[in-house]
Amino acid sequence: MVSGGSTPYYSDLYHERVPSISGLATAKQCLAERFSVTVFEAHDNIGGQWYYEEPDPATSEVQSSMPIPGFLRPSGFHAVSHDYADYFGLKEHILFNTRVVSCQQVEDNRWKIKYTTEQEKPTETVYDALLVCSGKSTKPHIPTFRGMEEGFSGKRVAIIGFGNLAADVASEICGQTEECHLVTRRGGPVLAIGAPGVHLEMVPDNTRPARGGKIVTTGDDILGANPAIHSSLIENIKVGRITPHRASVGEITATGLSLTNGETIDNLDAIILCTGYDIDYPFISDNCYCSKHSKFMDSRNSVHLYRLTVPHVRNLFIMGVFQLPGPIQPAVELQARWVTAILTGRIMLPPAGRMSELIASEEEEGGRQWIHSDRHTVFAHFLPYCDSLANDLGAAPIFRRRLLRIFTSNPIE
Repeated sequence: MVSGGSTPYYSDLYHERVPSISGLATAKQCLAERFSVTVFEAHDNIGGQWYYEEPDPATSEVQSSMPIPGFLRPSGFHAVSHDYADYFGLKEHILFNTRVVSCQQVEDNRWKIKYTTEQEKPTETVYDALLVCSGKSTKPHIPTFRGMEEGFSGKRVAIIGFGNLAADVASEICGQTEECHLVTRRGGPVLAIGAPGVHLEMVPDNTRPARGGKIVTTGDDILGANPAIHSSLIENIKVGRITPHRASVGEITATGLSLTNGETIDNLDAIILCTGYDIDYPFISDNCYCSKHSKFMDSRNSVHLYRLTVPHVRNLFIMGVFQLPGPIQPAVELQARWVTAILTGRIMLPPAGRMSELIASEEEEGGRQWIHSDRHTVFAHFLPYCDSLANDLGAAPIFRRRLLRIFTSNPIE
C-alpha cells in the first residue's frame, strides 16, 4: 500500500484545535515504520483540547480550564504532550498554521490533499494514505430547544446531560451555586474512583434525598450504559447540593426549563449543555465513514468502521474515534501500530464484504448490551478491543506466561 510516498495523518483540524495524543501517537508509529510523514496542523501549537486558550480562536467562546480531580491539570497534560513530541522528534514533521480544505481519493487509491496556510494560496499534494486523527470531540453537539435564543448567566444553574463532563461540571460548581440542577434523559451508572459502581435512578419528584425519593440504587441496566466516572457526584446528590431530574427538555422558557415529565425549573440564571459531540470530519465526505443502516441505531454518530478504524474506502483510517472506559493513550498507540502494520502488509484486512458482516455483528452485539444512545455508537470494551488489535499484531499478552514470570523473575534484580 505504501510505496515510498508520504503518509499523512490529520490531528484536530476542526475548530483550530491542535494535535493531541491520537495524532502524536500515530505520527510516532508512522516514523517508526520509516514512513515519510506530513502533519497538517491548523494552529501554532500542539496539545489538542489540553491547549487552553481564552477565548477559543474559532468560536470566540470561553473554554473551560477546570481541573479534573485526581488527574493532571490541562497545563500539565499539555506539557506532557510537548515532552512526548520532543522525545520522538515529531515537531519537525508538523506543518503549523496549515488548514486542510478537502481530501479527495484519486487514481491508485491515493489521496489528494488541498490545504492552505495563513498567507499562502491553496496547495494540493497527493499522498499514499490518509490517517484522520481528529477524534470525536471536535464538533460540539448543541441540541435545539424552543426558547434557546435567550441568554443566561448567574447562580441558579441547570446542567443538561449525563456523562463525565456533566458530572465534573455539576460537582465542581454545586458548592458555589444557589441551586444546581442535573437534567438527564435516562440517568446511568456512576463509577466512583476507588469504589464500586452504583446505578443512579433519577426519580423526578419533590421528596428530599434522605427519604430516598431522589436516588434509587438498582441493578437494572447497570452494564447497559457507559458509566460516568466521578468520586463525589453521588454524595453531592445525596446531600442535596445537586438536584437530579430524569426527563428531557421540552423547551427553554423565559425563566427556566420545561421538562417532558411535567416539571418546571424556574428562575434559572444559566444553562450549561453537556451534550457531547457530533462525529464530524468536514474535509472528507461523510459517506466515507458514516453508517447508513446501523444495526445498533440510526444516529448522526453511527459509523461504519471495521475495528472502529477502517472504512470501506481504501487507504483511509479513522483514528481515536472510539469511546473506551479506560485511558485512550495506550489504546490509540496500539491502534496506530495496527494501522501501520496494514500499510506495510504485515496484516491483511478481510474482504470488504466480510468486514461489513463483522461490523454488523458488532452492532447487533452492542444493541444487546447497550442502551440505544448516541454516546454508545462508538463504545468498546477496553481490554477486548485492545486484545483484538494485539492479537493481529502477535503481541497479545498471554496469562500463563505472565503468571509464570511472577514465580521465575527475581524482584531484586
